[in-house]
Amino acid sequence: MDNNTDSDVVEKNPLELHREWITHREGLIQDTLALWYDIIGQDHHKDRDCHFYIEREYSTYRPGGWRAYHNGYILKDYSEEFPTFEQALQGLLTFLSEKIAEEISLTINQFDDHVKAGHYKEEQREIFHKYMKRLEILVMRQYYDVEKEEKPQN
Repeated sequence: MDNNTDSDVVEKNPLELHREWITHREGLIQDTLALWYDIIGQDHHKDRDCHFYIEREYSTYRPGGWRAYHNGYILKDYSEEFPTFEQALQGLLTFLSEKIAEEISLTINQFDDHVKAGHYKEEQREIFHKYMKRLEILVMRQYYDVEKEEKPQN
């Protein structure tokens, strides 16, 4: 049984709820980008790999829309159109999360080869498992109120 009374519950107006959703998604994107940078910064830093965009299109001959895009050295030519800004935010977040998962999984699966080639030291193996845990927490934060992920100690 719910023990809340009407005076205990303060309803937020739809605009306030919408702003909170947008702010939450933008924070998730920033945190996901920080993880992306930690992963790609291990090897070298290319500025183009750190910039992702959402832009609004206005057109005289068709309905405008939103486009999430990125053109880096590692992730080339990503462009996806969405009817709403909210869908573009979620689309960019999904794209980033999927690509980070791929990058971490590939590195973990081929770690022995990377060590033999001199790209990584054996001591760095655990950091990629920590990166995967950070990604799991970021994905859970889309749906649940969980603590922010811990940054690894380098």
